[in-house]
Amino acid sequence: MHTAEKVVILSVVVLFATALLGCSEKKAQSPNTVEDLQKALKSGKPVLLEMYTDTCPQCKKLAPIIEELEREYGDKVVFIKINANANEENAKLLCMHNPMCTVPTVVIFDKNGNRKNVIIGYRTKDVLENEIKAVLR
Repeated sequence: MHTAEKVVILSVVVLFATALLGCSEKKAQSPNTVEDLQKALKSGKPVLLEMYTDTCPQCKKLAPIIEELEREYGDKVVFIKINANANEENAKLLCMHNPMCTVPTVVIFDKNGNRKNVIIGYRTKDVLENEIKAVLR
């Protein structure tokens, strides 16, 4: 069997396995910018800012919780996700809200753009949901 035939067969196997397992290519959500955060803080809605890095295990564990909360509260709260390692401006933003400069850091802002709480490290959905409900009152 030639190399090209092996590649074609392997590709078909991968596609079949992907379909069988219900996996599909999911377009990765682009991280937001500091400018996006500034606009969100002027939106008249509360804001949940998630600061993360791609290599942080706690960030990866927290991400699906934030995504679920965004599906549930996305019409009432603006969700902003910023990669603290993407550039110096993002790193400064992280350290401004968390002097230890660690991730994950979640910052909750009220509808007037005032910082209400800073949550450092992994937290459960219940904890984050209670923070969201507090700023929606």
